[in-house]
Amino acid sequence: MANRYNEKQKNYLLKYQEENLDVIKFQVKRGEKAALVEAAAAAGYSAYSRFIIAAINEKAGRELLTMPSERGTKRKPSAD
Repeated sequence: MANRYNEKQKNYLLKYQEENLDVIKFQVKRGEKAALVEAAAAAGYSAYSRFIIAAINEKAGRELLTMPSERGTKRKPSAD
């Protein structure tokens, strides 16, 4: 089975992430991540990070953070 993407695509993605995205990390007690993942799935979110962003926006009372699909990521056309 072929790799899903090649080294050039990987480097493009890493460069994009470094130039355009911030990373936010936080820790929770063991077992709480699983509860978060379950709650996100039950609420219909495809990823728990989207659930966290929605919760932050709801608490802030405005769109403070954008969902990953709304960040204006432009995909580079594949050479295939």
